[in-house]
Amino acid sequence: MTELVRGQISDRPWGLTFGQLGLREITGQLTVHAVDGRDYRVAFERGAVVGATSPQPTDSATRIAMTSGLISSSQVANVARQIAATPEIDEIALLASACRLSPEQVSKLHRRVIAQRAARTFSVESGAFVVEDEITIAMAPEAAVDVRAVVYQGARMNLSEVRLLTELKTLGSHFTLGETAIGHAEWFGIDPPELPILDLLVGGTSLPALEAKHRELDPRSVQAVIYALVSCRECIATNPVEPVVRPRTPTPQSPDGISVSFRPRTGEHTIPDSIAIAVPRTATAKGALPRPTSPEPSAEAEFRTANGTRAGIVAPRTRTAAPTTPPLTLRAKSSTVQPPLDGNPASPTIGPTSTTAPPTLDNPAAAIPGRPKSETAPWPRGKTPTIPPSSSSGMSIPRTLSQNPTGAPRELGYSEGTDRITQSLSEAAESFKRGVDALHAHQLPLAFEQLMRASTLNPHEFEYSAMLAFAQLANALPGDRPKSADKVRKMLTHLTQKSREPVQAMVFLGQLERLLNNDKQAIVHFRAALAAQPDHNQAAIEIQQIEDKVAEKGFGGFFRKK
Repeated sequence: MTELVRGQISDRPWGLTFGQLGLREITGQLTVHAVDGRDYRVAFERGAVVGATSPQPTDSATRIAMTSGLISSSQVANVARQIAATPEIDEIALLASACRLSPEQVSKLHRRVIAQRAARTFSVESGAFVVEDEITIAMAPEAAVDVRAVVYQGARMNLSEVRLLTELKTLGSHFTLGETAIGHAEWFGIDPPELPILDLLVGGTSLPALEAKHRELDPRSVQAVIYALVSCRECIATNPVEPVVRPRTPTPQSPDGISVSFRPRTGEHTIPDSIAIAVPRTATAKGALPRPTSPEPSAEAEFRTANGTRAGIVAPRTRTAAPTTPPLTLRAKSSTVQPPLDGNPASPTIGPTSTTAPPTLDNPAAAIPGRPKSETAPWPRGKTPTIPPSSSSGMSIPRTLSQNPTGAPRELGYSEGTDRITQSLSEAAESFKRGVDALHAHQLPLAFEQLMRASTLNPHEFEYSAMLAFAQLANALPGDRPKSADKVRKMLTHLTQKSREPVQAMVFLGQLERLLNNDKQAIVHFRAALAAQPDHNQAAIEIQQIEDKVAEKGFGGFFRKK
């Protein structure tokens, strides 16, 4: 027996691990060792799932046959006794014989049993796994299940809500459907009501945007579909970098009342911070540009056309030195920095090649709209002209290239949608802070209002949802609190392990137990908070209040440290 792979369940999202075993078409056996001592086994043959075992009673063949409508509840006890009496016989074969199932029903039951048992591995949150080349469990190659269907069923049925959201954030924040995903949808077993989710992912979107625009879709189904698609390489997950948002402040006009607007021919409004443009002397008001100190260029001065070739009379023998700052060449849709064609690293080119010649110090009017080449004279070499600020670009341009001596382009961009999302996240964080402060001050209505707003603005921040659930419980009547206590307790316990402020979560967990009159358990959480942060005043006050309460009842130091 050869060990192929070994690792921990928590190494990365389990869907990625399980999906890769199938996509790499391995043949072997996966064994998952849960921390509670239970083992789950899955057999693979060339990437297909051909067998599985599970210790859960709900995964027995008789239970699955009953829930699938293949046998009645009155037959379950009889079949269970026969299976227990003859453990050496395959339980599905015994069940089929006892209940007289047709071959089609047996095949259907076999696939459901394999898929459900294999998907049960997604319920294991912590433990180890190992993949070996030898298979020791029973197999049914004729009832093989596609690994994609197992991943989707496991994500939809067995991943907890918190874990599903957490692993989705690990995978990415922006999802774009792959080219083959729609054709492979049946391999995942995606139900018809969930098929529109694939169409919404074609152009790429984020989970918050998808749920905000299509509230008719079940959030759990949306999350499970995206999780399965990404895990099986049918969807591309990325974490896009937000563009820098610059304020749109109006810029003043030039002294002569004429504003100079320069844009690429494509209509793009994003331009580099620094650019050197030679403005024709005949079109510039007196005093708008500095007078050149070098001799005026003669009519025989050299200049170049858009393609860089010489055009005109032979240049004079004596030439002035080239400018020390390398010129920038502006191309439409500036996005990436490409090396120039001449191989000179000092002259960066911004963006892809455009059919329109870019403006340079050698050819200033090449890309000025509506300007004939014959009407433009070159700016003297060695001089850096100043540029009046553009009133139409929505941002101020530095007046000289020397203010950006490196010549490196700066990424500029503005996205109204991105701006709104950024503003919503900022408002959500502020509301969350006000809500937590209100909880500390025991202002429950205000806390509930602010936390509800934070959770609405950013529904995928688990900490907001957990604190909102706690505020709802605290604001409820004492008789109604136990109904949601277990859910809130689990959420706060998760926060103590994953939150950026685990001590605060410990304190709220203790306050939860106090609201439920579990003072003994509450003081455990408060002392844990003090152990993590000895100067935490709120935890110390809570402990003192509990001990004073116990002392009044005559139990002395029941809760005190020994």
